[in-house]
Amino acid sequence: TATAHYFRSIALESLGEEERALRDLRRAYFTFGDLVFENENNAVARYGRGLSLQRMGHQEEAEQEMTRATANSEGHASNFFEISG
Repeated sequence: TATAHYFRSIALESLGEEERALRDLRRAYFTFGDLVFENENNAVARYGRGLSLQRMGHQEEAEQEMTRATANSEGHASNFFEISG
């Protein structure tokens, strides 16, 4: 799933596996994009796509996606991606 690819990319990057991390990050981006295409109001997918863009260095587009997702979900979309522990 998109979320699994996103979090796996973070884990791989922390292990120094930059190439594999980028590959998973791209998969996450495109999978989140497919979900947004299917339902443009899917705030979690839109926020995930924004996070993926941010990690790939596309700050302006990422901010637009995350702002739209947050507005559509009354701020709850970002909660899905929080890591606590």
